[in-house]
Amino acid sequence: MSNSVSFNEINIEEKDEFGRYIYELPMNGLKPKLPLGLIEGQYIEELLARLFFHVNGISSFQQLPTPFLCVASDIVRGEPVVLRNGSLPQAIRASMSIPSVFAPVRIDDHLLVDGGVFNNLPVSYCREMGATFIIASDVDGGLFKESDLNSAAQLLMQTALLAGNITYRKELKDVDLHIDIFPHLRYGTMDFEQRVDMLRAGSEATKEIMPELVKVAVGQKQFPPRTVPRFPRGDRRYKIQEIATDGTSEPNNALVQARFEAHVGELLNSREIGSRVHRLMGTRLFDKIGYQIEGDSVTSKLVLQASERPGNAVKFAMHYDTERGAGVILNFTKRNLMLSASRFVATIDLAESPRVRANYFYYFGVRKRWWHFSEVYGERMLINSFIEGTPVADVISQHTAATTMLNYSLSRDQYWGFGIMAQRSRLWPKINPSTESNPEPLEIADYRFGTVGVRFQFLHNTLDKVFFPTRGAWLKAETNWNINPAFKANLLITLPDSSGKFLIEGPLPSYVRFNLKALKVKPLGSRLSLQIWQQVALMQETFSPYDDFSAYRLAAGDINSVGGWLYRPRSSDHLFLGLREGELSVQQLLAVGAQFQYTVAKNVYVTPGINLLAAGYESSAFWSGLGQFDFRKENRAGAFYQVGYGAMASYLSLLGPIQVGVSHNAQTGQLRGFFNLGFTF
Repeated sequence: MSNSVSFNEINIEEKDEFGRYIYELPMNGLKPKLPLGLIEGQYIEELLARLFFHVNGISSFQQLPTPFLCVASDIVRGEPVVLRNGSLPQAIRASMSIPSVFAPVRIDDHLLVDGGVFNNLPVSYCREMGATFIIASDVDGGLFKESDLNSAAQLLMQTALLAGNITYRKELKDVDLHIDIFPHLRYGTMDFEQRVDMLRAGSEATKEIMPELVKVAVGQKQFPPRTVPRFPRGDRRYKIQEIATDGTSEPNNALVQARFEAHVGELLNSREIGSRVHRLMGTRLFDKIGYQIEGDSVTSKLVLQASERPGNAVKFAMHYDTERGAGVILNFTKRNLMLSASRFVATIDLAESPRVRANYFYYFGVRKRWWHFSEVYGERMLINSFIEGTPVADVISQHTAATTMLNYSLSRDQYWGFGIMAQRSRLWPKINPSTESNPEPLEIADYRFGTVGVRFQFLHNTLDKVFFPTRGAWLKAETNWNINPAFKANLLITLPDSSGKFLIEGPLPSYVRFNLKALKVKPLGSRLSLQIWQQVALMQETFSPYDDFSAYRLAAGDINSVGGWLYRPRSSDHLFLGLREGELSVQQLLAVGAQFQYTVAKNVYVTPGINLLAAGYESSAFWSGLGQFDFRKENRAGAFYQVGYGAMASYLSLLGPIQVGVSHNAQTGQLRGFFNLGFTF
């Protein structure tokens, strides 16, 4: 019954914003637009479309093997509407739209909800069709008793069905045989998961009147059998001669046609149409998409019936973790700003470590697989220095980055792209060293770093969930060629015989940085999965006329920060159990880890894990020392190894993940605790 599209069905360019907020408020312009029902019913319509696909070409329900009609209620005009033709799945969906639970269905100029609002037992309409003997199967039971009205939802339901209850009592008198299922039911209208017991209740009620049913069946033998039209069963194919859309706006029409990828004359069955509908739902432009086939299997017109999401949305989340403190995230998303088939996102994290991000992309090309993406990101943080493993929050870090990329979606799950990036970083002590009574002999009063370069990237994501996935894979690879970066450092020197401020600045050698992060999740059973992750971060200086300074030592604004449990936005941030965030800063990193994720109960997880890293600074020294297996806290002259392990208990709540973890590092000997609540970006 859910509205939600699963994470692995979301298009790769939309995954970054999916499932990361507590609440999303749709907006029409600047006005909030609350949903007309809790459930849009996408999967209900898909189920009905599959079940009745073989009679899709029938427009009059009188021509079905069993003549059929259903009743809905026009919520605007306040009158019942009898549905005798059109789309059978859409008609059934309209007739079951319980007000406020299911969103209304628009058919022609009617906005329709459950027919039970006016008539929940439409016996009179069956008489009009020519029925002479009527068997009514009834699960209504009338209105709630006063003792059962114990919630606002039940009161709303009672109010909606007041008029229908009057008609119900009148219609029930005209029934020839009544199968009263209600006394056998132990569940209510919203207990969708109890379908097996509900079917059993129907069987029990039918057995009670089986003798009467047998008499009716025997009596029918005196009449000649009715000629029943036959339709081929199975998943038949229709030759699509025309594709039309209903409910899509002009800016999105070209994208819908391109992403649906159907061609005139193509033969399609329900499975293939359903798969392409899911592809459209993955654009996150729609609340619901249904379809109707008009005509026969030789010449058919496919009509996509869409309900678009409002073009704007305001989103909200909050978070707290022991590494970066508390914050509130506010997001504004706007579709089709300036260009068709585009998306603009602005997000701000009002936090102890504030962050801001704004990005914009638009599709182009005939197949809409190319998209131009631009982003600006900024953060300001108080980061730790670590003295014998003890964190001291004494350095302020400010970082901004801008990118513009041309990307190509290879499939729903992966894309590659290339473009230009620029970044600026600044580091300075929380307390001005010139005001200290006992300063260190050499302190950095201010450090600045900047670079512009070329970026190539590839992203693959088939994970089944945003958080705590149980299957799938994720891989992000990125190569940046930083061209002639520059730095500036203001130094404060305090010695017994001399002191003063000194400025060191200049260009650094150009360098290439390669980053790779990958996660593979393999299910080992219904509750257990194995997660294996890899992280690679390598830096290599390239030929440059500037060799006075080393980028390995002085590109501190673009150094890899290693440690912690959470994925952070910057590609230079890397996870590692056993270390606090930023406890290790290196230019070269190879890391691998594994953990088991066990589902204790719904949304409750336990994940013990272990990881290993090899790290270093200067490239040649790192590679030459890699085979020495030097397990120590740090070694600036070559490569060194560290091992960490830990365990985390997690619960996925409405506020976001709640996580409590503890880890240990074999080299530092430190035990690290961690707590996280909420969503981050």
